[in-house]
Amino acid sequence: MFNDHLAIHSPGSLPALVPPENIRNTHYSRNPYIACALTDFGRVKEFGEGVDRIYNDMNEFFLDDPIYTVASNSVDLILKNNIVTRSLRKYATLSLRLGDDWQNLSFVEKRAVSIAYEKQSVKTKEL
Repeated sequence: MFNDHLAIHSPGSLPALVPPENIRNTHYSRNPYIACALTDFGRVKEFGEGVDRIYNDMNEFFLDDPIYTVASNSVDLILKNNIVTRSLRKYATLSLRLGDDWQNLSFVEKRAVSIAYEKQSVKTKEL
């Protein structure tokens, strides 16, 4: 864990069925027994959701797409978390959605909208 990203190193290469350029669309469980158990216990919704879930969550939080580096004997994953870039993207998205109304909001009002957008609700103590 670093201030601006999370780095994950996995020994072993990708399965032959999963090419790096199509990692999001090709699903394969390294250990189907563990995958099945996680599904049965409700920890995983469905097989193959992991990579797609990472992309969706990163996008939802206005972060860059994951970066996969595949070597012959390992896979590295970088998940960037630049708070400045994240905030700028969030405010740009809100500005596009609200148009001129966004520009007329005070700082506190923008903060309330921002929190409500992320959490679907806002409490006074959060402001």
